[in-house]
Amino acid sequence: MYEIRAISKREEFGAMDSRKPREDCNLEPANRFSMQHKLWIDNYAGRHDQLAEEMGDLQYDTLTELLDYLSQKLERDSQKDEDRGRTQLARSLQQAARAIKEGARHIEEAWRISEPYMYPADIRTWIRAEFQEDEQQQAFQLLSRFHRIQRNDPTFRLTRCILYGTQGSLEQMKANIRIAHTDWRDIIMQAEYDDQKEWLRNLNRPLADSAIRPEDLNPPKREPRADDDLPF
Repeated sequence: MYEIRAISKREEFGAMDSRKPREDCNLEPANRFSMQHKLWIDNYAGRHDQLAEEMGDLQYDTLTELLDYLSQKLERDSQKDEDRGRTQLARSLQQAARAIKEGARHIEEAWRISEPYMYPADIRTWIRAEFQEDEQQQAFQLLSRFHRIQRNDPTFRLTRCILYGTQGSLEQMKANIRIAHTDWRDIIMQAEYDDQKEWLRNLNRPLADSAIRPEDLNPPKREPRADDDLPF
């Protein structure tokens, strides 16, 4: 958790500027310091340049979402200022909101280009081989949304289990994702085991190399747990 450092932020930015506001902004001097805009972000201890770096390092779909939220916030502020008769301020905020929204669309396009390469080559090949060309992007999008919730898939085992048996069907893929969200062990059972719970494939590896090896069985599989009857 980040440490709150409100005092140090005030020190960093110095004393507030006490000059009178411009008359065309229609802001009364008595109200200037009662505005809710802040010089720092609560619960964030870093500098603003550090915050910008961290935002820039976000996955592009997440950054797109963040920019869309910021654009919406400025649009709401613009409307409030318009209602108060602050026409020039409202116009400036509206233009800023539009510019940020346009920037978000460019980042969204960057994500569309780079999204497939977030996955190993075998998964990219799998999707392109099984799904129609006009459905491949949606297949990647479904996986990306899944990974935003289920982050514990370092070897992409769950991803391969979701793809297994879809045979190019987006509806089956959505059904597999629902299973994985409910209990990730169930999607592993569906993709890697037969009806007798015999382990047939290890999808920690690409499908073409997923046949069970002796080292996969060492240490041997444990006995099924009494609460779920699953062999892992």
